[in-house]
Amino acid sequence: SFGYSLRKLGLRETRGGSVHDFIDAIKQNPPASTQEALGDCPVCKTGKIYTSKYSYMCGNCSFKFSKEICAYVLSPKDVSGLIESGKTNSIDGFVSTKTQKKFTATLKVVPENSKVIFDFSGK
Repeated sequence: SFGYSLRKLGLRETRGGSVHDFIDAIKQNPPASTQEALGDCPVCKTGKIYTSKYSYMCGNCSFKFSKEICAYVLSPKDVSGLIESGKTNSIDGFVSTKTQKKFTATLKVVPENSKVIFDFSGK
């Protein structure tokens, strides 16, 4: 339905909304298939990684990770590292949600469960 499609785009359904509003929303946030792929998915190996408003996601499988992790906004270099080699370089600038203290870690893709995790091993 129209309302479901709006919610999927991250928009609220409002009374009086028109098809033109819906089309404008799609133009502002195009589906992944119309965007340029950032690279191959490190999980399924067949899909492509696309960007959305708040995350990066595979167009083929359930792999998805946020653009911002623990108050750190991932740079294009961080994202390409995750996609190409399955990990980032060491990142200084994460902030713990529990203690509000800064910490340094590497992000690593775990293909078995389609997750991006912190790696504190320094390797």
